[in-house]
Amino acid sequence: MQKFWTNIWYDLTHITFKGRASKKEYLYWFLFHILFSLVFFLFVSLPANILKPQIQNLSTTAQLMLIIYFFASIIIAFVLGIWKFLADITISVRRFHDFGKSAWVPLFWFWVIAIAVVAIVSVAVTIISAGIGLDKASVIKMSAISGQVTTLIFSLCYLYLCIFKKGDDGENKYGLPSERQ
Repeated sequence: MQKFWTNIWYDLTHITFKGRASKKEYLYWFLFHILFSLVFFLFVSLPANILKPQIQNLSTTAQLMLIIYFFASIIIAFVLGIWKFLADITISVRRFHDFGKSAWVPLFWFWVIAIAVVAIVSVAVTIISAGIGLDKASVIKMSAISGQVTTLIFSLCYLYLCIFKKGDDGENKYGLPSERQ
């Protein structure tokens, strides 16, 4: 557990594109992402969904405290989200460096192509759905679902590369393998 938090702290405090990140380091980061999302859900989203219908029944003081809580939570989540987003990008770049690929590989050849495929699939599904006579709401829903499924497939492929692809054994043009295992 100590290694887990040491790796996470390093990734949060060393926002750099230099060097390499092992698949274990990336896996720790991915698990931290899930934990971060779960904590946000438990402390912000879930209470908001539970208390939203009952807000009119609360006293003015309770309403004010609730508004302050959610406002502070959103500000904290926003700041941490930006910080984590930058760390996400840098660890992904360093992970691709581990198997000798440039940062442009995940940026261009993967996500730009993924966005293009999502757009093409969504347009194709829209045309096909409209052609078979579905109503407008169903066409929009089918197009959205197809885009989400395509995005999920590309995300799983990206995750597979980052978590399971073996890095270069020795030194490559991006440096020595990561010492944080």
